[in-house]
Amino acid sequence: SRYQRPRLLRFPALQRGGKMNLMASASIALVKIVSASIPLFAVAISYFFGLNTQAHQRKYDVLRERYQKLYVPYFNLLLITPPEDILPSELSLSARGKYLDLISSHTHLLGSKSAEIFPKFFRAFMDLLELEDDNTDFEDADTEYDDAFITMEDILLQEGSKLAKQLKYPDLAKTISTIRDK
Repeated sequence: SRYQRPRLLRFPALQRGGKMNLMASASIALVKIVSASIPLFAVAISYFFGLNTQAHQRKYDVLRERYQKLYVPYFNLLLITPPEDILPSELSLSARGKYLDLISSHTHLLGSKSAEIFPKFFRAFMDLLELEDDNTDFEDADTEYDDAFITMEDILLQEGSKLAKQLKYPDLAKTISTIRDK
């Protein structure tokens, strides 16, 4: 009986003599490239999602800072100020000063509409001081201050309500508006 040599496993990529054909070497190279690029792609996706999460967190932090440092203290002032029976121009200088100090020390946290009205509010405050010093050039200062104050109040309540919704906080501004409208 004749000795038979065991059959070698044949690889289609190999030709006789152990040489690879061109198609086989291209497919092996492609597999290597894809294998190497999958981790890189995963890292890139992970990095992108991390950046997106950080940007979202920064935006949330800024909204929260605006709400907590400007709007909540402003709402607190509104709650301790009598809503009716007294016009803003009839508040004591100390009370009016608290509103001005709070808003002017946090102008960087104002929304676009409140930032737009702030110069008018500030000018009306200063004009009212002139009227209180008996300067007759400022006869309408009390009415202008009342208008500016009420406009600023309405805008800050609207902006505060919008921020509360974005932050998923209770809408304190809506509650204050309801109290003041009674």
